[in-house]
Amino acid sequence: MKNSIIFKFLICFIFCCFGVVSLTYADCDDAASYASSAESYASSAASYASSAESSASDAYDYAKKAYRADTLEEAKHYAKKAMSAAEDAQSAASNAQSEASNAQSEASNAQSACY
Repeated sequence: MKNSIIFKFLICFIFCCFGVVSLTYADCDDAASYASSAESYASSAASYASSAESSASDAYDYAKKAYRADTLEEAKHYAKKAMSAAEDAQSAASNAQSEASNAQSEASNAQSACY
């Protein structure tokens, strides 16, 4: 009788341990998935930020050309290009901010997944 109780206890203990271990591994798998998503979002944010920087530089260059233009038509032409490049920079910066926010959220999810 005593052996039967010990045997049942051991069986329950083993099932509980494997249940906890598999739950922990599943949670850590989730953490790895969240971390991978965070990395992807961060990479995308960096790409958008680089694009924003490039477009802002283009906008500045076009604005200088508009300022130094010899004719009104030439000034208008470069001013329009500067405006378009500035809008592109603003859009890319907004996308970078959104992707960075997503990366932060996924990193937070990864951090809390194993706890």
